[in-house]
Amino acid sequence: MIQRIALLAAGMGVAVLAIWHPAPQPGLRAMPAASATPHDRTTGARRRPRQSDPRALVYVVGAVARPGLYRVAPNARVADAVAAAGGLTAAADPIAIDLAAFARDGDEIVASRFGQTAPKAARARRATRARAAAPSVALDVNEAASADLARVPGIGRSIAARIVEMRDRDGPFSSLDELLDVGGMTQSRLEHARPYLLAP
Repeated sequence: MIQRIALLAAGMGVAVLAIWHPAPQPGLRAMPAASATPHDRTTGARRRPRQSDPRALVYVVGAVARPGLYRVAPNARVADAVAAAGGLTAAADPIAIDLAAFARDGDEIVASRFGQTAPKAARARRATRARAAAPSVALDVNEAASADLARVPGIGRSIAARIVEMRDRDGPFSSLDELLDVGGMTQSRLEHARPYLLAP
């Protein structure tokens, strides 16, 4: 009887200790946050996402100081590409190249020498672009906006701006031949533009 009471008392004591001193809970380990930047498994270095180069790659040849491939900024002009190639040489014919045109990715920009005609492939590309960009109806040179005149083959942005400036200053043109008085306009350019202009 006394032995049973002793065993009962011992069991109650163990229960009291368990209540006052609960068993330790397993510790929680913080997991490292996933890195937003991928790592190279071989070196452990952070890899930067590959970004495409937004610049245009053009090939500048002919009468320039350093012919070759050049990258130019988006919406750069042919003049920027020529400058990257060291500029035109003394033998270059500045009238034979449209420095105000946009330089597009994949373009071959040919700076012709005096008395030299542009390569057949380059002439064909320019003609195709001119036909695609040309206005679908003939324009009135005394009414058309500068942006519309700039789309006419042989005129371009800079000459179009001068046409509007002269028209506003001196009054309307009385014939298309008077466009030869505009800075930069040549007989060759005028003949290219004539089919797209209404005679005053």
